[in-house]
This record gives sequence, structure tokens and C-alpha cells, in this order.
Amino acid sequence: MSTSTKLSELASRPATHLLSTRLDGRYLAALATYWSSQGALPRSVSELARLSLEAFASLLMANSLVSLPTHSEALEILRSLGLTAKVNLKSLQEALIKEDLDLSSLTQQPKVTPSPDIMAELERRLQTQT
Repeated sequence: MSTSTKLSELASRPATHLLSTRLDGRYLAALATYWSSQGALPRSVSELARLSLEAFASLLMANSLVSLPTHSEALEILRSLGLTAKVNLKSLQEALIKEDLDLSSLTQQPKVTPSPDIMAELERRLQTQT
């Protein structure tokens, strides 16, 4: 896969945020039990958290308690609430590689590999967002 194809694939992904949190394992176990009973057992704790947060947000939207903002509105909301931080490019790269390794277990082909071209593109995009 060429670098331009990788960058196109990266550009087509929705804007994501890397989360780091500590949580009582009982909550994780309860969520894993629920998703397993629904036939959607996540492959990682990160996927479990993502699936659960997206389901919670969907529930709020279905009850007209919130609406889904655009990507630029979301960034502005998070900034205005002080919930954005300077992105650590190394952590971002590691998160993308881990995500793609998780996905590659389904396709057997990694989608993103560390490369100077991708890192330069990430740096350029991050600079234009701030």
C-alpha cells in the first residue's frame, strides 16, 4: 500500500481523541457482560470504552438531550470547556498503530505503519487545528 493511499485512509477517518482514564474494574466487567450478552464483545478495554461511550451518547441523542456536533463544533466545545490538551505525537502514533493492529487481526493487513510521511502529515494537521 502506498503512502498516499495510507494518508487518504487516515484522512477519511473521523476525528478521534485519545483517552486515558482509570476506572473501577467492576464497571468495566459490567459493561463487558452487557456487550457480550448483546453479541458484541469488544476485543480490548479501549474498544469496550469506545463502544460504551458511543452507546451512551446515542441514548442521549435519542432522548433529545444532546445533538451530535460537527467535528469543528466538537473541537470548539471541548476547547471552551478546557477539555483539550496538547497532543503528544508519539502517543498518537502509538494509538493509531495499536488501533490498526487490532483492525488488521480482521483483515490480516496493517493499515498504518510508522513512517516519516505519516508523522509529517499528522504534525501538519495538528498545527492547522491549533
